[in-house]
Amino acid sequence: DDNGRRNRLSGPGVRIKISCDTDRQNNFSPFGNHSGRAEKESDLIMTTIEQFEIRSGYAVSRLIKGGWHLAGGHGEIDRKQAVEDMAAFVEAGVTTFDCADIYTGVEELIGDFRQAYPELAEKIRIHTKFVPDHDQLANVDFAYVETIINRSLKRLRMDRLDLVQYCWWDLKVPGHV
Repeated sequence: DDNGRRNRLSGPGVRIKISCDTDRQNNFSPFGNHSGRAEKESDLIMTTIEQFEIRSGYAVSRLIKGGWHLAGGHGEIDRKQAVEDMAAFVEAGVTTFDCADIYTGVEELIGDFRQAYPELAEKIRIHTKFVPDHDQLANVDFAYVETIINRSLKRLRMDRLDLVQYCWWDLKVPGHV
């Protein structure tokens, strides 16, 4: 790129087109019309989503697609459109998704995406969070952790999680390390 950043990153980049039609009044999508194609040529910006290895054999996209806003607490979610948008993100090179066991319904949406688009599902990395219930912190043990992780696996329709981020509500309660 013009700022010389490309040579500082390992791994190939992916060329994508992103619509930037700011006059749309309907639901926001990075692809404007939800199809991955801009409505007119002037809406296009060419960019690169870098992929890089964070360890040998494990690459992620530099841009990570967050999922908290799909939990429904921020407005109504069109589940079909959310799954279609996930496919568009992957096709655009955004192959790393962030979610959490406490983002209500988001792990299930990603699982739905994985089922609907199995060829794209092979390209993604999912980073989820394990967040124990606040009132259960003093009781967290191996069985509790295993139950929550197994629930995430089922929701995501995966046999193994790519990455789990561990969150603890209160450092005054023993057990966080």
